Parts: sequence; C-alpha cells; structure tokens
Amino acid sequence: MKKFLFLTLFFFSCLEKPEFPDWNTEITIPLLEKKFTIFSFLDSSYFTLTTDSTLNFFYQNKFDTIYPIRKIDFNTFHFNKSYYFNEFEIKDTFSTEIIINIEEILSIPFPDSFLILPPINIERELLKATNIKDLHYAFFEKFLLVLNLENHSFLNFDFLKIKYDRFTTSFENLFSNSQKETIISDGDLFVSSPFNSLLIFKIFTEDSVLVRKSDFVKLVLKFTNIKLAYGEFRLKKCFFNCEENYSVSLSSIFDLNYGEIKEGYTDLSFLNNFPFPLGLTFKIKEINYENSLLLLPFYYQKITIPLKGKILYQNSSEKKGTFVYSLEIKAQPIDTENFFYIQKENNFSFSGEIKELKFKKIKGKFSSALFLINKKDSIISELLGNPKGIKLAKVELILDFIYNLSVPIKIFWSGKSINRNQEVCSLFEEISLPPVNEQSLNYINKKIDISSLINNGPKVLKFDYSLKVEGEGKIEENDFILIKVAIDAPLKFTFKKDTFIAYEKKIVVGEEEKKKIKENLVGGELVVLATNHFPIGFEGSIILKAQNMEDSVILFFTLLSGEVSDKGYCEKEKESEIILEMNEKEMKIFQNEEFNAYLKINLPERETVILKPGDFINFKSYATLKVKTKEILRASKK
Repeated sequence: MKKFLFLTLFFFSCLEKPEFPDWNTEITIPLLEKKFTIFSFLDSSYFTLTTDSTLNFFYQNKFDTIYPIRKIDFNTFHFNKSYYFNEFEIKDTFSTEIIINIEEILSIPFPDSFLILPPINIERELLKATNIKDLHYAFFEKFLLVLNLENHSFLNFDFLKIKYDRFTTSFENLFSNSQKETIISDGDLFVSSPFNSLLIFKIFTEDSVLVRKSDFVKLVLKFTNIKLAYGEFRLKKCFFNCEENYSVSLSSIFDLNYGEIKEGYTDLSFLNNFPFPLGLTFKIKEINYENSLLLLPFYYQKITIPLKGKILYQNSSEKKGTFVYSLEIKAQPIDTENFFYIQKENNFSFSGEIKELKFKKIKGKFSSALFLINKKDSIISELLGNPKGIKLAKVELILDFIYNLSVPIKIFWSGKSINRNQEVCSLFEEISLPPVNEQSLNYINKKIDISSLINNGPKVLKFDYSLKVEGEGKIEENDFILIKVAIDAPLKFTFKKDTFIAYEKKIVVGEEEKKKIKENLVGGELVVLATNHFPIGFEGSIILKAQNMEDSVILFFTLLSGEVSDKGYCEKEKESEIILEMNEKEMKIFQNEEFNAYLKINLPERETVILKPGDFINFKSYATLKVKTKEILRASKK
C-alpha cells in the first residue's frame, strides 16, 4: 500500500503545470424580420382578384338614377288685379224724369178738357223738384248727363232752358209733338235727391191753338259714364265683366309647347271690399274650369283647383314656351233693395298663382342647357402608397350609360391628380349621347385612358362629372339616365429607378451580451434569410446606426427572383441565404446598449411586371458574433 502511494505521488510530481483552454462562443442578436406583400406598397382597398387569380386595380361608383323631368324647375306664376267701383258698368240706375203739365206752363185754368188758345207770346220760369231713382246723394268726379225732352202738345216752344247747379242747357224750336236730346259733360258734380232744377219756357204763337188739359212736357235725365267719389244709393242694374289674359312662362330653361300635368294647383283668391254681397262667376278656359260663389261684404275667400290630368297647349300666337292663362270673371251685386254708402276706394280684387307643377310628359325645346349632374368625386388617397416610382402600365376609366331620353345628352368629365409634392395632372373629356328612338333603351360604353392621372402618384384623385341635356324633344315621367363609373386595370406595373420599400426597428443589446462583446469580440457575420415569391429580384441593404456613432454600418445584399412562368408571373418562391462578414469597425455597433436597424429593398427598373396577390418576401436577418472565453478545467476529486 505504501508502495502504491509513493508511485502515485511520483507520477503527479513529474507532470507539467496545467494551462486554461480557449473557446470561441457565438452570440446571436436578432435584427430585422418582416413579411412584405404587394399591399406593403399598394392600397389594398382598390384592388380585387380576377378569375385567373391575378390582381386588378378596381374602383366603381354608381350614381343615383336621374329622372330629367324632375330636374326641371317649373315656375310658380303669380297674378293679381283690383277693380274699383267706377269700373263697374252701371245701367239706368241714376235717372229721373220731370213732367210739367200744360196748366203749369200756361198758368191758366181749364174749364173743360180742352180750350182754344189765342195767339200768345209768354216766357215763364218753373222750379221743379224730383227724386232721382235709387239715389240719396253722390259726388261724381266725372259723368255724362243725357237729357231727353218730349213735347206732348200742339204748342211750339221757342226755347226751353234747364238750370242745375252750375250748368245750363237749352232746347230751341221744340215743335209740337216732338222730342230732342242733348248731352252734358261738365267736370264733377254733386247730386242729391230730391233733384231741384229751374226750367225756363218761351212760347210764341201767331194763330190760335188747340190745347188739351192732358198735354204735358216731359224731361228725362240719365247719368252715365260715372266716376264716383262717394255716394249713397242702391244698385239695380250694376254688373262687372272682365277677362284677363296672362302670358305664363312655366320654365326659364325649357320652352314648353305641350304638357300633361301630373301634379299641381292653381289658387284663386277673391276679396270683396264693398258693403254689399257679390255674386261671382269665373272660368278658366285653358283647363276647362268654371265655378261660381257668393262673396259676402268685406270678405276674403280662397279656392284651390287641382290641375292633375290637365293638358296645356301652347298658343300659336304666343312666343315659344308661353301659355295663355285666361280668367273670365262676372260680378254683380246681390242686394238691390238696400241703400249703401260707397266710396271710390271700395273695390273688388282677385289674385292667384299656379304652383307645385309636376308633369307626366312634356314636349318642347331647351332654351338653355339643363345640368342633371354637377358632381365632384374624390375617390382615392395614396393610391399606390408612398413609392412614386411604381406605375400601372395602363389604366382605363370605364363609363357606362343606360338611358331612354329622346333629347341629346352631353357629358363633361374631368380628372385631376394631386400628389404629395402638390404636382397636378389633369384630363378632360366631352362625350355626346344621341337621343333614343321611341320606346327603346340605349347602352353606351366609353373608355378613357387615365394612366397619367394614376401614375402621378396621387395623394388625391378627383373626378368631376357634368351632365346636361339640350335640344328639342319630349321627356316623360319615367325617362331616365343611369351612369356607372369603374376603373378596372390588370396590375401590370412598371418600376422606375430609385424606387424602394423600407422597414426600421430599434435593437436593444442586453447588459451581459454587451459586456462580453466589449471585452472579447473576435469576429462577426450578418446573416440574411429570405424567401422571394415575386417575379423579380431585389437589391437591398441593412443599415445599422447608433446615436453616439458618427458613421453608419451599411451592408448590401441581393435577393434572387422567384421562378417566373411563361405568362410573366411568379409560380414558385426562391430561398436565399446570405452571409456577410463584418470587420472590426462594423462590429463595434453591437457594443452599444441600443441602435436602429434599417432595411431598404430597391425595386429594379422594369417596364412591365405582372403581380399576383399571393406574391411576398419573407425577410429575416440576425448577427452572429464570436466571443473568446477562457475557462479553468478542474479535476474532480475521487
């Protein structure tokens, strides 16, 4: 036993002093990981799948169905008129007669029924008072007085004078059994009942004359053509007739020569500003309407006449688009027994309007264009995202028009594209739609190339539509126009130089890793793993930047394209693994507690690239750092 122990001690005493072994330990720091699809740089809301699973840019808008007849504003037409009492026709109301028998004229008694009058030469005055029929008093601003003198005797009068107020008139040589008439018009006149007048007679006879006791002279007075200031009287034969013809223009833009009314009204309002009731009869010839009513004193009444189903025709004598609206009115007092105080301010008035017209069918001509649409449509914001270099190869605006109008239609379309730099691109197009034949429907498709608008990289894309009808024809209630707008373009892209997509992330290094890296870093690699399902390859770079470092670390890489089919799109992805060695200066970035990592993928300059919605890039990157570590191996005791 002692021998074995000795040998063992001898063996260990002969060994060399042990040294610490060296190892290179790897530290992995994840950097950037991202999946990119086509919608990483396109606004997905404007793209749809087609039947062959390719991606199409698509926008659609359908305007409300437009009924042109509802867009025509038909005017409300107003009219009114007042008629004063002196415009009423008064017949035989203010008249009286004076009868002077032969005894009063000669001033001699008659012993019998007659006598033989010897030759005489006499002049006599008589004051006569008589009541004016149906008149208490009145002041006439203007009048005509008709005087009729009848001689019912065998006497010849040299003259007969009549004096009243300030006027005097005379009849000369009034022969036996004859009559004469004269008319007086002498400004204004106040008359009252009884009517007092002075009569002056002159009679000269050379021979004897037979005079009968029943002989007389009669004077009849009639007031006509009166303009009344005021008065108190009663009305026996007083009436009023009027016919008012109004030229009605129903629209400022459409010259209507025929119209079937679907809805509408004409209102008539009457006001009796007289102290007596009026009986009214009125007629509107154009709509074949007639009615009558009793209008009480100082009373207002309104009636509404529906116009539904009525047909309007233009009068050939009127200018285009103008109708004649004829209103015939007859008015007469109902109370003929009582006396009324009447002034010239008393009147009868009426007013009316044609309103709320809607037509079932109209014929005519537009005097000026009717704009059915004046619409602005802002449809797109950041259509292609931020990258201005991505372009659609060809984009068409598709306009579909469905209509049955028999009048010409014009559409004015304009488009405006405004990008982030406030650069503006504009287009304008005028489209004419021909009128349809009877009971037919037109469908017209129009395409407008708007590639320049889309490829301006619009932040905002605006479309303005202006649609107008003009010319001559008919428009019916159910005539319409329907407009559909769409943009439908296959995603055939062109990529311009310097177009890229980017991604960034903040990287945080742990305290333990940072310490190891700072003291013992001996090497490092940047690893890029990518799966590309795009039909194009990409070049890219990873940029690492710390806040306290002046320079950035920039590492470049290339990604292979996916496998491309004969049709030009990717049918299988391509895997790429790229290892980039880093030098000592580049590795120092990892000694920072945190830094920013940026990914920039450049799109190659290509004329036409067909993309599918399933195209993608899976990108992953990390850094592998080699750190030298020393450890002491300790023997285990037995």
